[in-house]
Amino acid sequence: MASYLTKNIKILGSAVSIGQPKKGVEHTPAVLKIEKIEKLIDPVKADWVDIVNQPRYTIERLRQSPIRNLVENAKANKRIHDAIINYANPNDFFLNIGGDHSIGSSTVTALNRIHNENLSVIWIDAHGDCNTPLTSPSGNYHGMPLAHALGFFKETKYFDWGQTILPISSVALIGIRDLDIEEKIIMDKEGVLYFTMNQVRNIGMDKVMGEVMHKIDPNGKKMIHVSLDVDGFDPTLFPGTGTAVPGGLNFNDYKIFMKHIRRIGERFVSLDIVEVNLEIERDITLMNVKELLKHTFH
Repeated sequence: MASYLTKNIKILGSAVSIGQPKKGVEHTPAVLKIEKIEKLIDPVKADWVDIVNQPRYTIERLRQSPIRNLVENAKANKRIHDAIINYANPNDFFLNIGGDHSIGSSTVTALNRIHNENLSVIWIDAHGDCNTPLTSPSGNYHGMPLAHALGFFKETKYFDWGQTILPISSVALIGIRDLDIEEKIIMDKEGVLYFTMNQVRNIGMDKVMGEVMHKIDPNGKKMIHVSLDVDGFDPTLFPGTGTAVPGGLNFNDYKIFMKHIRRIGERFVSLDIVEVNLEIERDITLMNVKELLKHTFH
Protein backbone atom coordinates (compact mmCIF):
# COMPACT_ATOMS: atom_id res chain seq x y z
CA MET A 1 0.00 0.00 0.00
CA ALA A 2 1.30 3.45 -0.91
CA SER A 3 2.07 5.77 2.00
CA TYR A 4 1.12 9.39 2.61
CA LEU A 5 4.88 9.88 3.06
CA THR A 6 5.35 9.46 -0.68
CA LYS A 7 3.33 12.61 -1.35
CA ASN A 8 4.49 16.20 -1.62
CA ILE A 9 3.48 18.08 1.52
CA LYS A 10 2.03 21.58 1.29
CA ILE A 11 2.14 23.68 4.45
CA LEU A 12 -0.30 26.53 5.04
CA GLY A 13 -0.07 28.86 8.02
CA SER A 14 -3.41 30.03 9.43
CA ALA A 15 -2.40 33.01 11.56
CA VAL A 16 -5.59 33.38 13.59
CA SER A 17 -6.21 34.18 17.26
CA ILE A 18 -9.61 35.77 16.81
CA GLY A 19 -11.59 32.72 17.91
CA GLN A 20 -10.53 33.18 21.54
CA PRO A 21 -9.23 36.01 23.76
CA LYS A 22 -5.52 35.12 24.20
CA LYS A 23 -3.06 36.75 21.83
CA GLY A 24 0.04 34.96 20.62
CA VAL A 25 -1.31 31.89 18.82
CA GLU A 26 -1.56 33.89 15.59
CA HIS A 27 2.25 34.19 15.51
CA THR A 28 2.90 30.43 15.58
CA PRO A 29 2.96 29.82 11.80
CA ALA A 30 5.64 32.50 11.32
CA VAL A 31 7.71 31.12 14.20
CA LEU A 32 7.52 27.56 12.87
CA LYS A 33 8.46 28.76 9.41
CA ILE A 34 11.54 30.46 10.86
CA GLU A 35 12.28 27.20 12.70
CA LYS A 36 12.18 25.45 9.30
CA ILE A 37 9.87 22.68 10.46
CA GLU A 38 9.71 21.44 6.88
CA LYS A 39 13.23 20.06 7.43
CA LEU A 40 11.78 17.72 10.08
CA ILE A 41 9.64 16.10 7.40
CA ASP A 42 12.59 14.98 5.25
CA PRO A 43 13.01 13.00 3.04
CA VAL A 44 9.53 13.98 1.87
CA LYS A 45 9.33 17.21 -0.10
CA ALA A 46 7.57 19.77 2.13
CA ASP A 47 7.07 23.43 1.25
CA TRP A 48 5.21 26.37 2.72
CA VAL A 49 2.64 27.70 0.25
CA ASP A 50 1.39 30.72 2.22
CA ILE A 51 0.54 32.23 5.59
CA VAL A 52 -3.02 33.57 5.77
CA ASN A 53 -3.39 36.48 8.17
CA GLN A 54 -6.55 37.37 10.07
CA PRO A 55 -8.18 40.80 9.65
CA ARG A 56 -7.36 43.47 12.19
CA TYR A 57 -9.64 43.31 15.19
CA THR A 58 -10.17 44.27 18.81
CA ILE A 59 -11.46 41.38 20.88
CA GLU A 60 -15.01 41.88 22.12
CA ARG A 61 -14.56 41.80 25.88
CA LEU A 62 -18.25 42.61 26.22
CA ARG A 63 -20.07 40.05 24.13
CA GLN A 64 -22.03 41.89 21.43
CA SER A 65 -23.48 38.91 19.57
CA PRO A 66 -23.81 35.14 20.06
CA ILE A 67 -20.35 34.81 18.44
CA ARG A 68 -17.70 37.24 19.65
CA ASN A 69 -16.14 39.17 16.76
CA LEU A 70 -18.63 37.58 14.41
CA VAL A 71 -17.69 39.51 11.26
CA GLU A 72 -13.93 39.22 11.74
CA ASN A 73 -14.15 35.47 12.49
CA ALA A 74 -16.14 35.00 9.30
CA LYS A 75 -13.59 36.94 7.24
CA ALA A 76 -10.68 34.95 8.67
CA ASN A 77 -12.34 31.62 7.99
CA LYS A 78 -13.30 32.59 4.45
CA ARG A 79 -9.69 33.56 3.74
CA ILE A 80 -8.44 30.18 4.98
CA HIS A 81 -11.18 28.25 3.17
CA ASP A 82 -10.39 30.00 -0.10
CA ALA A 83 -6.63 29.55 0.34
CA ILE A 84 -7.04 25.80 0.81
CA ILE A 85 -9.26 25.56 -2.25
CA ASN A 86 -6.58 27.46 -4.16
CA TYR A 87 -3.52 25.55 -2.93
CA ALA A 88 -4.69 22.04 -2.07
CA ASN A 89 -4.49 19.20 -4.53
CA PRO A 90 -6.03 15.78 -3.88
CA ASN A 91 -2.71 14.16 -4.78
CA ASP A 92 -0.73 16.11 -2.16
CA PHE A 93 -0.68 16.00 1.63
CA PHE A 94 -1.93 19.25 3.20
CA LEU A 95 -0.54 20.40 6.56
CA ASN A 96 -2.31 23.36 8.15
CA ILE A 97 -0.57 25.17 11.01
CA GLY A 98 -2.71 27.36 13.28
CA GLY A 99 -3.79 29.53 14.85
CA ASP A 100 -6.60 28.68 17.21
CA HIS A 101 -9.09 25.88 16.52
CA SER A 102 -11.71 28.25 15.12
CA ILE A 103 -10.03 27.58 11.77
CA GLY A 104 -11.25 23.97 11.90
CA SER A 105 -14.57 24.84 10.32
CA SER A 106 -12.83 26.22 7.23
CA THR A 107 -10.09 23.58 6.96
CA VAL A 108 -12.33 20.53 7.15
CA THR A 109 -15.04 21.93 4.88
CA ALA A 110 -12.52 23.06 2.25
CA LEU A 111 -10.67 19.74 2.34
CA ASN A 112 -13.98 17.90 2.17
CA ARG A 113 -14.63 19.72 -1.09
CA ILE A 114 -11.12 19.03 -2.42
CA HIS A 115 -11.74 15.31 -1.83
CA ASN A 116 -15.19 15.27 -3.44
CA GLU A 117 -17.04 15.10 -0.11
CA ASN A 118 -15.38 11.78 0.70
CA LEU A 119 -13.54 13.01 3.80
CA SER A 120 -13.69 11.67 7.35
CA VAL A 121 -12.27 13.61 10.29
CA ILE A 122 -10.59 12.62 13.55
CA TRP A 123 -10.73 15.55 15.96
CA ILE A 124 -8.16 15.34 18.76
CA ASP A 125 -9.04 17.77 21.53
CA ALA A 126 -9.71 18.19 25.23
CA HIS A 127 -12.95 19.92 24.24
CA GLY A 128 -15.86 19.02 22.00
CA ASP A 129 -15.87 22.23 19.95
CA CYS A 130 -19.56 21.48 19.40
CA ASN A 131 -21.12 24.48 21.08
CA THR A 132 -23.51 26.58 19.04
CA PRO A 133 -23.85 30.35 19.41
CA LEU A 134 -26.89 29.71 21.60
CA THR A 135 -25.21 27.20 23.93
CA SER A 136 -21.70 28.66 24.19
CA PRO A 137 -21.03 30.12 27.66
CA SER A 138 -18.21 32.31 26.30
CA GLY A 139 -19.20 33.14 22.73
CA ASN A 140 -15.66 32.24 21.63
CA TYR A 141 -15.81 30.73 18.16
CA HIS A 142 -12.94 28.28 18.79
CA GLY A 143 -15.45 26.30 20.84
CA MET A 144 -17.88 26.04 17.89
CA PRO A 145 -16.07 25.04 14.66
CA LEU A 146 -16.98 21.36 14.64
CA ALA A 147 -20.63 22.12 15.36
CA HIS A 148 -20.53 24.55 12.45
CA ALA A 149 -18.88 22.07 10.08
CA LEU A 150 -21.47 19.44 11.06
CA GLY A 151 -24.33 21.81 10.29
CA PHE A 152 -25.58 22.14 13.88
CA PHE A 153 -25.99 25.84 13.22
CA LYS A 154 -25.71 28.12 10.22
CA GLU A 155 -24.81 31.79 10.39
CA THR A 156 -26.06 32.64 6.92
CA LYS A 157 -25.35 36.37 6.89
CA TYR A 158 -21.59 36.10 7.36
CA PHE A 159 -20.47 32.46 7.51
CA ASP A 160 -21.74 31.35 4.13
CA TRP A 161 -19.23 30.87 1.33
CA GLY A 162 -20.70 27.70 -0.11
CA GLN A 163 -18.87 25.41 2.33
CA THR A 164 -19.72 21.74 2.53
CA ILE A 165 -21.38 20.03 5.52
CA LEU A 166 -19.70 17.00 7.08
CA PRO A 167 -21.94 14.02 7.87
CA ILE A 168 -21.98 13.11 11.57
CA SER A 169 -21.00 9.56 10.62
CA SER A 170 -17.72 10.92 9.22
CA VAL A 171 -16.42 12.43 12.47
CA ALA A 172 -14.94 11.06 15.70
CA LEU A 173 -13.32 12.88 18.64
CA ILE A 174 -10.53 11.59 20.88
CA GLY A 175 -9.13 12.95 24.15
CA ILE A 176 -12.28 14.65 25.43
CA ARG A 177 -12.34 15.72 29.08
CA ASP A 178 -13.98 19.14 29.22
CA LEU A 179 -17.49 19.38 27.75
CA ASP A 180 -20.01 22.09 28.54
CA ILE A 181 -23.35 20.74 29.75
CA GLU A 182 -25.46 21.84 26.79
CA GLU A 183 -22.67 20.95 24.36
CA LYS A 184 -22.68 17.36 25.65
CA ILE A 185 -26.46 17.23 25.26
CA ILE A 186 -26.13 18.26 21.60
CA MET A 187 -23.35 15.76 20.90
CA ASP A 188 -25.21 12.88 22.51
CA LYS A 189 -28.52 13.79 20.86
CA GLU A 190 -26.93 14.08 17.39
CA GLY A 191 -24.92 10.88 17.83
CA VAL A 192 -21.42 12.35 17.63
CA LEU A 193 -18.85 9.65 18.36
CA TYR A 194 -16.35 10.75 21.00
CA PHE A 195 -13.92 9.08 23.36
CA THR A 196 -13.09 10.68 26.67
CA MET A 197 -9.67 10.36 28.27
CA ASN A 198 -11.22 7.99 30.82
CA GLN A 199 -12.25 5.73 27.95
CA VAL A 200 -8.81 6.00 26.34
CA ARG A 201 -7.21 4.93 29.61
CA ASN A 202 -9.75 2.19 30.31
CA ILE A 203 -9.78 0.46 26.92
CA GLY A 204 -6.53 1.73 25.37
CA MET A 205 -5.80 3.70 22.21
CA ASP A 206 -5.63 0.53 20.11
CA LYS A 207 -9.27 -0.29 20.78
CA VAL A 208 -10.33 3.36 20.52
CA MET A 209 -8.80 3.63 17.06
CA GLY A 210 -10.34 0.33 16.01
CA GLU A 211 -13.77 1.67 16.89
CA VAL A 212 -13.07 5.06 15.35
CA MET A 213 -12.01 3.65 11.98
CA HIS A 214 -14.91 1.21 11.94
CA LYS A 215 -17.30 4.14 12.38
CA ILE A 216 -15.81 6.80 10.10
CA ASP A 217 -14.26 4.53 7.44
CA PRO A 218 -16.29 1.29 7.44
CA ASN A 219 -15.48 0.38 3.85
CA GLY A 220 -11.87 1.52 3.80
CA LYS A 221 -12.48 4.11 1.10
CA LYS A 222 -12.61 7.47 2.89
CA MET A 223 -9.88 10.10 2.87
CA ILE A 224 -8.83 10.90 6.44
CA HIS A 225 -8.12 14.33 7.93
CA VAL A 226 -6.83 14.79 11.49
CA SER A 227 -7.61 18.07 13.25
CA LEU A 228 -5.22 18.10 16.19
CA ASP A 229 -5.53 20.61 19.01
CA VAL A 230 -2.44 20.32 21.20
CA ASP A 231 -4.63 20.73 24.30
CA GLY A 232 -5.70 17.15 23.55
CA PHE A 233 -2.31 16.25 25.00
CA ASP A 234 -1.40 16.59 28.64
CA PRO A 235 -0.31 20.16 29.52
CA THR A 236 3.05 18.86 30.72
CA LEU A 237 3.84 18.23 27.03
CA PHE A 238 2.28 21.38 25.62
CA PRO A 239 2.13 24.04 28.35
CA GLY A 240 1.99 26.70 25.64
CA THR A 241 -1.70 26.46 24.83
CA GLY A 242 -4.63 28.66 25.74
CA THR A 243 -7.13 26.25 27.33
CA ALA A 244 -5.05 23.54 28.98
CA VAL A 245 -6.85 20.67 30.74
CA PRO A 246 -4.94 18.14 32.90
CA GLY A 247 -4.94 14.43 32.16
CA GLY A 248 -4.51 14.36 28.39
CA LEU A 249 -2.82 12.17 25.80
CA ASN A 250 0.87 11.32 25.90
CA PHE A 251 3.28 10.50 23.09
CA ASN A 252 2.85 6.77 23.57
CA ASP A 253 -0.87 7.25 22.88
CA TYR A 254 0.04 9.23 19.78
CA LYS A 255 2.44 6.55 18.55
CA ILE A 256 -0.38 3.99 18.76
CA PHE A 257 -2.72 6.46 17.06
CA MET A 258 -0.23 6.94 14.22
CA LYS A 259 0.23 3.15 13.87
CA HIS A 260 -3.44 2.98 12.87
CA ILE A 261 -3.21 6.06 10.66
CA ARG A 262 -0.24 4.60 8.76
CA ARG A 263 -2.33 1.54 7.95
CA ILE A 264 -4.62 3.61 5.73
CA GLY A 265 -1.63 4.64 3.62
CA GLU A 266 -2.13 7.43 1.13
CA ARG A 267 -5.73 7.97 2.27
CA PHE A 268 -4.33 10.00 5.18
CA VAL A 269 -4.47 13.30 3.32
CA SER A 270 -4.27 16.22 5.72
CA LEU A 271 -3.56 17.46 9.23
CA ASP A 272 -4.30 20.56 11.31
CA ILE A 273 -2.03 21.44 14.24
CA VAL A 274 -3.66 24.20 16.27
CA GLU A 275 -3.69 26.10 19.57
CA VAL A 276 0.10 26.26 19.92
CA ASN A 277 0.77 29.52 21.77
CA LEU A 278 4.51 30.02 22.21
CA GLU A 279 3.94 33.32 24.03
CA ILE A 280 2.43 31.38 26.93
CA GLU A 281 5.37 28.94 27.03
CA ARG A 282 8.00 28.40 24.36
CA ASP A 283 10.76 25.91 25.16
CA ILE A 284 8.89 22.73 26.09
CA THR A 285 6.05 23.43 23.67
CA LEU A 286 8.28 24.11 20.67
CA MET A 287 10.38 21.04 21.41
CA ASN A 288 7.26 18.87 21.50
CA VAL A 289 5.74 20.39 18.37
CA LYS A 290 8.88 19.18 16.62
CA GLU A 291 8.56 15.80 18.33
CA LEU A 292 4.95 15.59 17.17
CA LEU A 293 6.00 16.23 13.57
CA LYS A 294 8.70 13.56 13.80
CA HIS A 295 6.17 11.00 15.05
CA THR A 296 3.79 11.99 12.25
CA PHE A 297 6.14 12.08 9.28
CA HIS A 298 8.74 9.40 10.04
